Amino acid sequence: MKNDPMMIYRTLATDVRRTRIDLTKDQVWEFCAADCEPPALIVQTTYGLQCKGMHLYPRFRMKGTTITDPRTFAQEPQLVRRFSDLLTVKCSPFANIDAELDYWVPSSQTLCGRTRIANSGSSSVTLTLEWVALLYPMEKREGMSSTPMGVNTVLSGTMGSLFPVFFLTGGPQASTRSLPGLELEMTLAPGAERKVSWAIAALESAEASFTQARQSTALSWENEILKREMEEKRRYFHFRSEDPVLDDLLYETQLKSHQCLLRGPQPESHLFLLSRRQADAPLGDFTISPVTRQTNMPSSLYDFWLTSRILLPVEPESIREVVQTYLDTQTPDGAIPLGNKPDGSPTRAMIPPLLAGIARDVYRYLPDQEWLLQVFSPLVDALKCWLKPETPTWENLLQTGLDSSPLYAQWKESDQGVDIQTVDAPGLHALLAHECQALLQMSEWLGETEQRPWLEQQIERLKAHVLACWDEDKAAFCYQDVASGESPQARLLHSESRNGSHPLKIKCDAPRRLQVRCLKPEGFPEPAKLILHGSGPNGPLTEEMHFSRHKFREGIARATSTQLYLTLERIEVEGLKKGEKLEIAQAGYTTQDISLFLPLWAGLVSPEKTQRMIDGHLLPHFLTTNGLTAIESDSEGTVMPFWNTIIAESLLRMGFRQTASQIMLAFLHGIRNSWLENHENHRYLRASDNAGLGEHDALAGLPGVLPYLQCLGLEQPQTDEILIAGLNEFCPANTVQYGKVGITLNADATQISTLNGSKIEIRDADRHKIVLP
Repeated sequence: MKNDPMMIYRTLATDVRRTRIDLTKDQVWEFCAADCEPPALIVQTTYGLQCKGMHLYPRFRMKGTTITDPRTFAQEPQLVRRFSDLLTVKCSPFANIDAELDYWVPSSQTLCGRTRIANSGSSSVTLTLEWVALLYPMEKREGMSSTPMGVNTVLSGTMGSLFPVFFLTGGPQASTRSLPGLELEMTLAPGAERKVSWAIAALESAEASFTQARQSTALSWENEILKREMEEKRRYFHFRSEDPVLDDLLYETQLKSHQCLLRGPQPESHLFLLSRRQADAPLGDFTISPVTRQTNMPSSLYDFWLTSRILLPVEPESIREVVQTYLDTQTPDGAIPLGNKPDGSPTRAMIPPLLAGIARDVYRYLPDQEWLLQVFSPLVDALKCWLKPETPTWENLLQTGLDSSPLYAQWKESDQGVDIQTVDAPGLHALLAHECQALLQMSEWLGETEQRPWLEQQIERLKAHVLACWDEDKAAFCYQDVASGESPQARLLHSESRNGSHPLKIKCDAPRRLQVRCLKPEGFPEPAKLILHGSGPNGPLTEEMHFSRHKFREGIARATSTQLYLTLERIEVEGLKKGEKLEIAQAGYTTQDISLFLPLWAGLVSPEKTQRMIDGHLLPHFLTTNGLTAIESDSEGTVMPFWNTIIAESLLRMGFRQTASQIMLAFLHGIRNSWLENHENHRYLRASDNAGLGEHDALAGLPGVLPYLQCLGLEQPQTDEILIAGLNEFCPANTVQYGKVGITLNADATQISTLNGSKIEIRDADRHKIVLP
């Protein structure tokens, strides 16, 4: 673990693999050292936003000196044990006084701990250990205070509907200091030590909280730690390189993914993913529709895909369950909705086409023909819903995984904001082709023949469509207008600041879609209206556009014509005031964003074209020192973990491992430095300075572990066999430990070691399959 007190900032939460979690009472804690207020070894929560904060921390007092700030300790804190729901920190507040602090979240409403104080000096010492509990309620209520409960003195408080109680063993006394605390005085001979336990519970009554806290101090720690250590060896990849910060980040990535797995209420007990699980997240059974009792997935399918690249191959069971959770939301027509409306009914927009590919990947690591047969037909039905239109399009920005693309986004003034349903996106067609390929492979595994001809036909159709979006001069795929099949440049045609009817003489070089912006800089703009009169390929056209108040963002409302125009002959304008105007432009489809590399993901591009895309676009216009940006030539833009991971994996599949490694290393460099500086990950990174953007501790901000293993040369790690794809020529040397195997990956050799002492060394760049004993 990184021996840096500023780096010890960790989330502690109950683990769904060990504890039944009550979604309405899930209390998540954060541990931080030094970089908090007050500076201390603080564990804190908001009880699901039911209070401004609860801070719990130790104070050490000896010979009249009180120490709280870890930066003043004789030996700074060191994180020596870390699981999703438990951690251990060692430190020395005074010379020759060693402290070991354990923290564990055994249930939704309880945090418990142990403190061991040891005298490593040569003379007896007397010192005082104090635990301080600070509660900051939302309403005007008292915080924590010492209270007698039976023969015990505890700290108790009230906030909302909860009554937190802190219990400390050993017969503590109420602190005489200004802050609410319990203290124990102890005298330790040379080499002696003392252990005390504590727990804090927050239930619906003080009596219930006291009983829960007192009982929790008697829990069996050693058995629980042993269980976690054994599970950790089987379920986690451990990295040992010359960069311990990156090693910690990759381990923490796997922990956070497990923390975001939760189960819904019985009887369904769906396993699902939260987009983030943090101490400042609200309580509530918000993931379940009150009408259908189906899971309203709180994380996106893009988050789930990224999680599959973190938990596979060691956790295929959990990924399989979440796949089933998505399928359980399927509507009678076969569609899998993006989510549920407030009334519980499904949205029309569907989840992006990624689920069949995830299911196929699960089967590779957990071959279960019965399950595969069970999910095959529903996955085919879901795909057919996408392929009903001749040219499928996105319906909602949330489907894209890239709602910042200036082509259809409306967040910035420079965003064009074209109606997404007018956009022919080759990335979407590539995702659909990939789903067809996954289902085709499933049909072969199952010996199913009925769907195979249709799937093969769809693959060819989608491939032809994607290749029609190729621009030979640019050596890149391009967006197109869904009706014209062309990619025109955006061009301003007319600007109007007056109301009334205005004749125009605008001719387009070909049938073009029009994009209109209504600019009203005032804070609460009044509605406006525009009527277009012109002609298209089939004759006269008339179209109305309404700019209501809710359409304005930062003083700009946008609208896209439903028709293609050859001429624009007259406009009628209503609702403009002084200083306001309408801009009528030819819609442009020339934006280059990272989704246009998805044809690589589906293997639809020849090696020659792939190399041209890499040399002409990907590396010079998207790659920065901190990873691939979402938009072309945007050095200030965002670096998004999902897109970096899927593009790296695409290149690995096509045999471009060196380029994949270059991207993966740059991305890991950026996320590692951001994590080191901010002590936590964020949903996105800013390419120029590693600044974290968006939600903190978000699932979407984690790096993919599996593609990094593949860049190292560990192509398909499993418990019974390993597929080595050559030497580690493109990444720094690393040793990967998982299960009973340790694999050292260097540029000149790969060494596999097992617990029984056997060793295998590989010195050539060929592919090798190693069957483990």
